Amino acid sequence: MIIFIYGPDSWQGQQKVLELKTKFIKEVDQAGNAWSSVTGADLTMKELNDLLSANSLFTSKRLLIIKDILSANKTFLAELVDYLPQLSNSGHIIIVHETRTMQKKQKTKNEVVLLGADGEEKKMNKEQKVLFDFLSGQQYVQYFALLDSRQAVAWANNKLTANNLQMDYQAGMAHGILDQGIFALTDALSNKDKALALKLLADQQQLGLPDMYLITMLLRQFRILLQIRQGLDSGLTNKDLASALQLHPYVLQKGINQARNFNLNSLKNLFNALTRVDYNYKTGKLPVETMVDLIIARL
Repeated sequence: MIIFIYGPDSWQGQQKVLELKTKFIKEVDQAGNAWSSVTGADLTMKELNDLLSANSLFTSKRLLIIKDILSANKTFLAELVDYLPQLSNSGHIIIVHETRTMQKKQKTKNEVVLLGADGEEKKMNKEQKVLFDFLSGQQYVQYFALLDSRQAVAWANNKLTANNLQMDYQAGMAHGILDQGIFALTDALSNKDKALALKLLADQQQLGLPDMYLITMLLRQFRILLQIRQGLDSGLTNKDLASALQLHPYVLQKGINQARNFNLNSLKNLFNALTRVDYNYKTGKLPVETMVDLIIARL
């Protein structure tokens, strides 16, 4: 069985992989020694065969998780296209998790593109396209798109309600669940669009997001923009920034586009203003919406 999970929301994809792995260990491999996880860029055909032929005392079935297989070299991808169909009915479970892919809407159909390490979109080469078409044609395929703010809140609330938990916005922030509204708000700020920024701020508050969450996310995003702007001013390439900041390609590319609308001093001023908002909110001096409104009005 081959399971294909892909899309730019790598956190949701990883949660699905974890869910499937946990199910496999519980139902098939209680000893926990019949599964393996590898990175596609480093995988060879010999290693793949060795992983699937490894013996377990308790089960003949194995689980293999392969991350970002499309990063492998062309020769291996071509060999893999011929080899994978043999595994479909082998009894083994192969989970392919491709994190650096994104669907783009075209006039007639969606096109899937790769996200490079620098966040730039790239077309697939012939070998990647053939393998992707094979994987996306399997019976078990799931695509995880990035959620907008309302979808993210609904998703999170459903998950938490099912587990009788309260919303943990810090955890959500760390995993990028609710980033899209903040990206849109930062876009509006970077474009000096005061009216849109005020509207988006109101939208975020209407979603029921805590003030502390909004402040923390804005601080986080502008800290990233500061780092990117400093890097760009120092002559770093997109590839250099990707290596230095270790951000998801989508987050990095959005940040580069936004940072280009600011000079370093204006970013420092905005970041300092947000730190004052954070301090004043924690000391109860002004409501957060009033303070952020004042920042937007100064753009």
